[in-house]
Amino acid sequence: MKTVKELAPKTRGEFRRVIASGKPQSDDTAKEVSKIWKLWGALAEAYGNAFVNQFGEEPSVTWLNGLSGYTEEELKRGFDAVLERGSDFAPSLAVIRRLISETQTKAYHRPYDPDKAVEDKGDGYRLPGPKDERTTDQIREDLKSMFKGKG
Repeated sequence: MKTVKELAPKTRGEFRRVIASGKPQSDDTAKEVSKIWKLWGALAEAYGNAFVNQFGEEPSVTWLNGLSGYTEEELKRGFDAVLERGSDFAPSLAVIRRLISETQTKAYHRPYDPDKAVEDKGDGYRLPGPKDERTTDQIREDLKSMFKGKG
């Protein structure tokens, strides 16, 4: 039996129907499908016949549509998360999508970089504040004048 990797360039079936669906194929579409094929091949190699028997030798229209919005880097992170999970069972489309979303790095979850921080007089480090040319005394005077007369 041929592997998915061997079959990938020679496929027909649903993959061909997506391409020949009446929409003109652009370079973007080809890149989109190509990155999904890379993931498909990697999953087939990782899970072997279990994956191919369960999901087929080529991605279905559902899989293509379900993974089409992700970048190649996001798909790679999703695959890495699948491997880290360590399951003996091939992941479904829903599981892969969930793992990809779980690996997204939010701005407030990024690692702290002390090289981009300023020293805070022995209190550790803090991120730099807004640029202000006024001195601390000038800021205090401005604050006093703002609140003058307010009870």
